[in-house]
Amino acid sequence: MLNKKRGLLSMLCIGALLLGGCNSEKQGLKKEYDTQKEVTLTMFEIDVLNSKVWNDALLAKDDSKIHIIERTASYYSKDGEKEDYRSYLDTQLKQDNDIDLYVVLDEDIKKLGDAGLFTDLSDLEGIDNLTKTALNTATYNDKIFAVPLVYAAYGMYWNVDVLNQYGLSVPKNQKEMLSVFETLKKNGITPYVGNKGYGLTVPAMVSGLSQVYTSDKKDQLLNDLKDGKTPISTYMKDGFDLLELFIDKGYMDKKYALEKTPDESLADFKAGHGVCIAASSNYDMSDITFHYEMTSANVLADGGGFVVTSARKFAINPSSKQIEYAKEALSYILKEDNMMQIAKELKALPPVETDQMDFSYMGNERKDAIHDIYHGITIPMEDTSLPFGEWEVIRNLGREMLEGKSSKDVCKEYDQIQQDAIKTEKE
Repeated sequence: MLNKKRGLLSMLCIGALLLGGCNSEKQGLKKEYDTQKEVTLTMFEIDVLNSKVWNDALLAKDDSKIHIIERTASYYSKDGEKEDYRSYLDTQLKQDNDIDLYVVLDEDIKKLGDAGLFTDLSDLEGIDNLTKTALNTATYNDKIFAVPLVYAAYGMYWNVDVLNQYGLSVPKNQKEMLSVFETLKKNGITPYVGNKGYGLTVPAMVSGLSQVYTSDKKDQLLNDLKDGKTPISTYMKDGFDLLELFIDKGYMDKKYALEKTPDESLADFKAGHGVCIAASSNYDMSDITFHYEMTSANVLADGGGFVVTSARKFAINPSSKQIEYAKEALSYILKEDNMMQIAKELKALPPVETDQMDFSYMGNERKDAIHDIYHGITIPMEDTSLPFGEWEVIRNLGREMLEGKSSKDVCKEYDQIQQDAIKTEKE
């Protein structure tokens, strides 16, 4: 059942009052509330935002008032299998409906884009306020399809208290990380808190794909992957080899990882289970009772990187009868101050960058990581220039490794997925 919550995006615009004559008689017209045009936009999303940004005044260029109704659906049902939001959205966007704005999930970008369910926002007023990385995450077929409200980066969190207990420091590269893991393992601690989601994708993607995205020839390397000239395993072998090492060395409990969702494993980490976990920069860590620190996924020889995406990407339904008003609403939201306000409300990172931004609301434990997120190595969660998937595919292949497949097995499988996707795209 969908829930509804109304957020007001406007105030009454009062026409000018002209004063004339010595008797101060009022002349001219006054625009009354009852005669002013009102527009209601329906925003479909995973959960209600009710941001202060769209409870403040917004007036359309034609002086219309704009209201927003937020309609929501659970991302997952109680059994964790049926994706209510995605299934409802997929059905409704293909019908004549009242959805004007809607949230796009990364795993649905290709499907929705190929189905023609995006409105091109490339010329939207204010779109250039977004960082280059944020724009890349909201671009498909060379067109900007959405306005992301927040930025998310997946790195690693460390239990510093346990590290200190064994005379260890937060590692800065793969060699140091494996040394820390080995010491903890010898002391009876399974160091890495795995799961069947981020726990697989983050270390594998950073280890495997950073060599593509840090290259001076990145565009050429991506084109070679897109055309099938270069097998994806050329790069992802390093990532899958690392997962295999985690499993074989006992740094990650494969049975536990197969059973746990990211949220469940994070709750265990907060309760003191393990020492390291891969998670989003935007996760709420306020209830942790120990000293922790966030870093990049330090799985590279000389450091680490983050898997990044923008979140809460709002697209405009091309079937909307109020597209121009929807564009005006997004342009208003895109103002730098508004984007920062939303980020603070959500305790997340903004998809805009400014030297004046105060990230104290994110906690001192993430201070250095935040700098690296905006200035260091980043790997897109989904590169829409490639015809085959990354985040979901690598996650699924990682699960197969937990069930017994080798790095060599899943590399071969990924190459086949790549070739099949290329063939399908050409048909």
